[in-house]
Amino acid sequence: MENILNSRRDKKRVERQHQILDAASSLFKLRGYDQTSIDDIAREADIARGTVFYNFESKEDIVFALRFRSVDESKERALEQLSEGKPALKCIESFLVEVAQWTEKNPELAEVLWRHGPVSAKRFLKAEMMDEKITGAQTKRNAEFKAPPGPPNLVPIELVKSAQSENSLRSDVPAERLAHYINFILIHGQMEWLRGDRKLPLDAHMLEELRILREGIGATV
Repeated sequence: MENILNSRRDKKRVERQHQILDAASSLFKLRGYDQTSIDDIAREADIARGTVFYNFESKEDIVFALRFRSVDESKERALEQLSEGKPALKCIESFLVEVAQWTEKNPELAEVLWRHGPVSAKRFLKAEMMDEKITGAQTKRNAEFKAPPGPPNLVPIELVKSAQSENSLRSDVPAERLAHYINFILIHGQMEWLRGDRKLPLDAHMLEELRILREGIGATV
């Protein structure tokens, strides 16, 4: 019975978090990030201000969660395409394009991520990496955790392994390492675009970087 109740509480909390994220997303698009307050988000979601802070520690954390939700949705679509028979490399390209397009459509939020992302990411990973056996007054918000040495891989490992089996990516390098290289393109490409003049399409830049990575950086003879 306790497990059932916990499951119901978890489901309700996830639904509430999506409710907050949907409200925040609408307001950010309508007013902009700086002109939207936590109070505005609470009113739009029709919940108490304290409920917002119970689920997210700051407005920056809400932006991080919005971005992470978008990435997860892109992952799911890419994996679905793979299951439908689309070549794995094309699925990876589709994933990169979707991630790039979110940044192009939401440059203000993307800038917030690069300014505050490391702090928000640490808090997010803290919640994700908790030991489930937490007792007494210790909660998921204050339990100790060990952060990973770098950002998590955004590119699904399954796509990379499938691309290796299809001989479109080299198989003599571990899939995790290849995913790390592609992940670097993903993160660095967005940062570079945000710092630049933003005239060139980010998705095209991502695909070009992936092509260079696949072909290697050695000079051709």
